[in-house]
Amino acid sequence: MSVGHRLREARIRRGFDTALSAARAFGWNFNTYAAHENGNRGVTQNAAEKYARALRVSPAWLLMGLQDNAFDTVPVRGIIGEDGLVTPPKKNERQTAPAAINTTEKTVALVVKGRALGPSADDGWIYYYEDVASPPTLSSHGRLCLVETTSGVQMIRKIFPGRKPGTFDLHSLTGGVSLDVELRSAAVISWIRPKV
Repeated sequence: MSVGHRLREARIRRGFDTALSAARAFGWNFNTYAAHENGNRGVTQNAAEKYARALRVSPAWLLMGLQDNAFDTVPVRGIIGEDGLVTPPKKNERQTAPAAINTTEKTVALVVKGRALGPSADDGWIYYYEDVASPPTLSSHGRLCLVETTSGVQMIRKIFPGRKPGTFDLHSLTGGVSLDVELRSAAVISWIRPKV
């Protein structure tokens, strides 16, 4: 079943006989919605999330046919603050985030607070990751990662092999570089979701 077929099925299950009646009820552009439902235009993650909320299905089901109860949300494991430093969320901060397209049972999220990463992300952007490698592996070299130093500091950095064995050079998204840092672990950022 295609995305368009699932969109049509969700609309009908929600009680809308026509695409026009759903578009009017939710304030969607009819031509865009009809093109999505007819399969004449691809559905973006943002559009899928908007439709899923209104039609009461999961974006994962809408886009990929995963079960409705599959992964609507993922746990937030940290808040990305100044210069990419990551701290656990406080009780008054969000504890879950919308699921990414490629969400698995291991996917977790980090939420950007303020302009912590300069032009690389705005307030509310979500960084997703899954597998934490301890120690970091070659697959994380040159990639954006959540890293944890041996002293327990977590941060978002691009990592490269260091000059000394067992160390890494950490490149900040705001321009700084730390050389020859010992890391406890690294998790490659698998997806970044702008704020909707």
